[in-house]
Amino acid sequence: MGLMATSNWAPPSVDFRAFKAGQDFRAIAFGSVHVDVDGPTGTVTVSHTDSLAEVGFTPPFSFQKLRQNGAIVGPADELAIERELPAVVKTIHAGEISPLSSVVVGARHVNTAIDNVPDDPVLANALVKVRASAAEDASGVALPEPGVPFHVPWVWCEVLLTNAGDRNVNLFARGSTFPSHAFYVNGSRIDLALQAFHASYLVFPGTSLLRESDMIMPAFFQKGGAGVRLTDRTQQ
Repeated sequence: MGLMATSNWAPPSVDFRAFKAGQDFRAIAFGSVHVDVDGPTGTVTVSHTDSLAEVGFTPPFSFQKLRQNGAIVGPADELAIERELPAVVKTIHAGEISPLSSVVVGARHVNTAIDNVPDDPVLANALVKVRASAAEDASGVALPEPGVPFHVPWVWCEVLLTNAGDRNVNLFARGSTFPSHAFYVNGSRIDLALQAFHASYLVFPGTSLLRESDMIMPAFFQKGGAGVRLTDRTQQ
């Protein structure tokens, strides 16, 4: 319930800076890349105007998000839950970012996890790796409640932009199975990979809410750390 209620809304196809200002994301990587191709020689020169890799935020607990996913939450339920909520989930919190996070222009990132791709000239390679704040982590592992048996995991996303020739570029991506990933080119979203949901997890009928009493927590967190190759896209 906590993960669902403090999730982010799905990112829309909007201007990047307007989306960033809303603080409704867990992490973000961005770059403006300028490519010059010499006609006679085919030499590619890459430059950039700006780039960033930043941590995002965990939004406050939202009953609206629970209802959106099928939960039946009445006024009495809200009052009961509100009394039990820890203070940490009632406000927005910035996460923690790894120093590995950066946007590299014209070369591969030293910590790249993308492999088995064509050996085309690299235009840019961005990696962003984050986790929730120390305050959220401390709240989760506190005893006796809720007593989560694991600290919050690191999650990550990587994108690789290469020159495919003939005015074509390839965008490759890879990331952790949790959370979801969205990809933008020229201000428009071109792909969205939703977080993995293991088929063996039991949910309440007609909802997306996990029956946590039937879950095996270690299996859930092991799945969350696995890497997944996202669909490769070509943007002309």
